[in-house]
Amino acid sequence: MKAHITDPSQARQLTALIDLAWGRRPLSRVALADDTSEIEALLDACPGARLDESDDSGQCVFDGLVSGSAGTHFGIALWTPPPAYTAHELGLTTHPVPVAPVLGMSASTTALGLPFDRTVHERAFTVLRASSERAELPPLAELVTTEIARSCSPWALLDESLRVVATAGATLAVDLRPIGAGGRDPVADTAAGRAINGRWQREAYVLQARRLALSTEDRSLPETNPLAAIAAELQKPWRPYLRRLWVRLHGRDARESSVHELDEVWNLLDGVARSVILDHRMRVKQALSVVPLADSTDSSRSRAS
Repeated sequence: MKAHITDPSQARQLTALIDLAWGRRPLSRVALADDTSEIEALLDACPGARLDESDDSGQCVFDGLVSGSAGTHFGIALWTPPPAYTAHELGLTTHPVPVAPVLGMSASTTALGLPFDRTVHERAFTVLRASSERAELPPLAELVTTEIARSCSPWALLDESLRVVATAGATLAVDLRPIGAGGRDPVADTAAGRAINGRWQREAYVLQARRLALSTEDRSLPETNPLAAIAAELQKPWRPYLRRLWVRLHGRDARESSVHELDEVWNLLDGVARSVILDHRMRVKQALSVVPLADSTDSSRSRAS
């Protein structure tokens, strides 16, 4: 793949294809992109789908959002500020608004860019790496051109059902408050948000972070404290949540695996939350194994002085 992308002649053609695809993006905003009521209705219906407690109305809402291209409209809104939330604030790009992708020269799992900032090389690399059956993938040249089309599409996804899930995930994510409201009023109080917030707020490490990060006068931890990064993420939990959700949606998009049922939507949204919580839990355990040693060292130095 690297030889294919970095070949000078091929690279010129692919770069021209990026320019063409980016220039043809739809940029017209519609009123739907500023109205989240249907998305909130979807988030209200999702949790009951797994328990068969929801009626057909939730499924009808999801089907209507997909047929109405709601995910596409919300994705376009991220290119045309000011939307309800920006891609930068959501943690999907380092830029004020998403910029055109670049071809890239290499890729590494330890240095991948944010979802909207990933190079075409990085996107194709993650598809290859995640595939257990590479024989099922399209030819390499087709894989690369498809990633170019995907990276220039709303939400950097091609499938409409996955764009709707991304939109629902963003609406849910901005209401996640593992360490409490922090003076912010909820944007949308939905059953999905209450279910995930309730579980997250009961986590022992969240209680620890609340004591360390929110009970102090300056409401912050020293930068040298290993818990500082985790506490910062808990104050903006939508960023790690949406990054992980996008990765899962991108993987499904590459496999052409659409979402059809309401319980599939909830499995994705709730599964990502559980994954983020578990990741934080493991990182906190590692951090706490370091903190006592650091405190002990500081105490020894104080006594010596």
